[in-house]
Amino acid sequence: MNARIATDPYSPGAPDTGYTAPTAKSCGPPAPATAVPEGLAVIAEADLIEASRLVAQLREAGIEAALGGKECCASGGCGPKAAVLVPVEAIPRVRSIFEETWRSSVAKGAGDPAVLARIAAAEAEGLPVCPACSYVGEPVDGECADCGLALG
Repeated sequence: MNARIATDPYSPGAPDTGYTAPTAKSCGPPAPATAVPEGLAVIAEADLIEASRLVAQLREAGIEAALGGKECCASGGCGPKAAVLVPVEAIPRVRSIFEETWRSSVAKGAGDPAVLARIAAAEAEGLPVCPACSYVGEPVDGECADCGLALG
C-alpha cells in the first residue's frame, strides 16, 4: 500500500491518520494507543512545536509528512505530544535529511566536544552513528538501538 499524506491532522478538514502513539514509560500509566496505519512510519515523537518544525522541514524537502496524535499519560502532567509520520518508502530520504542536519550542526561546532570526538572516531572506523542521538552501533530491526529512530 502506498500511503499518501495530504496534510496534518491539526489542519481544518485534514484526514484522520488513525494513529495515536504509545505513551512514554516515564510519564505515568500508558494511555491506549492505536496502530500506525499501514504504509506509514513514525520517525519522531516530540512536543507539538518541534514536531511541526520537523514536518515543515520534511515537506520543504519534498517528503510527505504529517502529525499524528499522541495521548498523554493518565497523570496529564507530561504535556501534549505529537508523532511525525512519513511513508515507509521515504525513510531513507528522511535519514539523509537528519544526517545532513546533524553534520551541519557538527560543522558549526555545535555539541559537546567529547561527543563530537567519539563520533569522529566511530566514523573513521566505519561504524554507524545515529543522527538523532549519536549512538554508535548497528541498527536493530532497522532502528537505532538507543533512541529507536527508524533508520531504514
